[in-house]
Amino acid sequence: MITKHTPGPWHLSRSGQYVRKNDTADWPAWNVAEINTATEAWEANARLIAAAPDLLAACAALAALTRDLLKLVTAEQITQSGLERRMLTVSEQGFNALSKARGESS
Repeated sequence: MITKHTPGPWHLSRSGQYVRKNDTADWPAWNVAEINTATEAWEANARLIAAAPDLLAACAALAALTRDLLKLVTAEQITQSGLERRMLTVSEQGFNALSKARGESS
């Protein structure tokens, strides 16, 4: 996957105030994001931001898998199971989220 964002993995600084990227455990690490620790949810926000590259990759894989599964299953099987609408919705949500994360839509 080609990205314009800082590639992962990202991790939290010891204080939890920064989300950082470094290729090794050695210095220098550099900050990807600074967390507003004045909010009640700052730790959860920091973990979510640190997981963003992994979430993006998982979303891309799931959206592609859903699209590929729709190609393999016959129309009759999908209609009988009622999965078509759900699979199309999930796939569309995944691709929309990916477009947003990549700056291709708002």
